Amino acid sequence: MHLDSNLDVFDSVLTKLHDHFQSRYYDNPIKNKDASTSELAQIDELFIYLVETLPMPDEVKYRTLFFAQLCDANARIHWRGYYWTTLSNGALNGKMELIERRYQEVFEYLYQKPHKA
Repeated sequence: MHLDSNLDVFDSVLTKLHDHFQSRYYDNPIKNKDASTSELAQIDELFIYLVETLPMPDEVKYRTLFFAQLCDANARIHWRGYYWTTLSNGALNGKMELIERRYQEVFEYLYQKPHKA
């Protein structure tokens, strides 16, 4: 395995994200009990913004694991994170209906059949 030493400059950011993940999904051990919920909200906003603005066709973007697990009930069965990802996630407020509708449209376009939610 090749280690990328250039990632070392991101150690503090990655540690902070890891600690936030541990505190957001509290079924895991909490390592940083003082994690700021405003920082979590900013991270959620950033992630959703990046996903929404990915420079790729919807036919590719909406078939990624993120959208499959977010919009497909069958995929959600095997993903514990759905509840915690959507719980109190202000970045998704008002967007889930649009995301699910676009996921359905892409599925129908690609597979020429309706997606069963």
